[in-house]
Amino acid sequence: MVIICNPRVVFKAFYLKSSIEKLIYSFAALISEKMVDMIAKDDIKAMPNSYSMVLNVKPSEELGFYSIIGSIDNPCLLVSLGRPASNIHSILKRHKIRHRSLHIIDAISMEINEQERTENSTYLPSSRNLSDIALEIEKKLSQFPPVKRTLIFDSISKLARFHTSDTLMGFLKFLDNRLKDLNTQVIFLADHQSAHLTSRMSFVDKISSL
Repeated sequence: MVIICNPRVVFKAFYLKSSIEKLIYSFAALISEKMVDMIAKDDIKAMPNSYSMVLNVKPSEELGFYSIIGSIDNPCLLVSLGRPASNIHSILKRHKIRHRSLHIIDAISMEINEQERTENSTYLPSSRNLSDIALEIEKKLSQFPPVKRTLIFDSISKLARFHTSDTLMGFLKFLDNRLKDLNTQVIFLADHQSAHLTSRMSFVDKISSL
């Protein structure tokens, strides 16, 4: 017996199946994003003063992390080694994320010849110079009110491109100790490919993943 199918019917059925699958995937992705967002925000809000955390972030969640900035109530210093400050401000504006006291140390714009400059941002000539990064962090934090403040370091993975693991661990341990002395919370971001590095960071208080 030969069954002749109407091509239009077959196409409609395929299109409907594809649309349902896309809807289910989008819904699952939205639920996952909200769950990740809630977990990360809870972790950060529960952080006491002089506390440090490594947050391993999947590439798909990297942009989503910036939404968490809006939930940080205290003054916040963001050190960006791979994303220009202008791009970060565009992300925050597009998603209507506001922060009353956010300052960005941008160590990439001058390297890639990005000309746009933004308010509340400091520009360093290189993302490789550890001394310049540490000095600028301490300088900016000294200008913040002597209250609870947060530093976001984005990211360990970027520094790992230019330095040996021993040099990097020495720098991060020094920075962690110094920030705790300055009564500052610190969130070190890393991607999942840097797990071999973050597993050595026993000096931090917590290692978490998104």
